[in-house]
Amino acid sequence: CNFNTYGTNCSKRCSRNCGQPYKACHHVTGKCFSGCVVGYEGERCDLPCRFDTYGMNCSQMCSLYCRGKDVGISCNPKTGECRAGCDGGFIGPKCESGKYIFAKCYRQCC
Repeated sequence: CNFNTYGTNCSKRCSRNCGQPYKACHHVTGKCFSGCVVGYEGERCDLPCRFDTYGMNCSQMCSLYCRGKDVGISCNPKTGECRAGCDGGFIGPKCESGKYIFAKCYRQCC
């Protein structure tokens, strides 16, 4: 097979989500040699991170304080930023900052 192709008659292209530096894959199976780019997983890097995970190899967990988890909205699979904002009392792209006193927002409210 030529570079970046695999399968029967080398008719399939390696995933564009194969990792750097070559974005190359196995000539028979299509398995990416260098892992996946951030936000994807699987042998062929064809699966976006599962719900509530993000980052390299989808190994990071989204914040517990991202708004919308109850309706299936999670964080960005590449950056971890909360897509629907933060639960009350938390701020920041990843909802990592907040203060609660007696279950009420204190000082910094959203």
